[in-house]
Amino acid sequence: MAIDGDTSDPIFQVRLIIGDVNEPYYISDDVLAFILSENSDDVYKTALQAVRYMISFFSKKFDQEVGDVRFKWSDLRKNYIELLEELTSNPSMGAKFSLHILGGTDLTEMERVRKANMNPARVKIGMFSDIGTSAPNVIDNPYFVG
Repeated sequence: MAIDGDTSDPIFQVRLIIGDVNEPYYISDDVLAFILSENSDDVYKTALQAVRYMISFFSKKFDQEVGDVRFKWSDLRKNYIELLEELTSNPSMGAKFSLHILGGTDLTEMERVRKANMNPARVKIGMFSDIGTSAPNVIDNPYFVG
């Protein structure tokens, strides 16, 4: 069966990303339209949310077997979990999905620096914007006492 649809239609664009292109669909057009409206018509955010819904839906299903025929909902769930991980971890998709990367130095590391009599001023704890530039902008952390 060929994949066929209107590629200018945001609902079909979401279907292409999540792989739900053949009828009967797992998620109806009405539900996708609702998710699109909740995400300000952002196709990529809608796709992420739709994949999460599908994982939840498949999690409630039991594998079925009749004679030699098997349908494994657990495999379908696993495949959608992998798709979600791929969509959220792919650096080229990061800008499309507006991913936020959290990490860096934590308070434990700061204490290690202090105990080793290193210069704690070299370790700035806070939130940064413009990561990847030579001099990121530091957003002050009002919760840090150091």
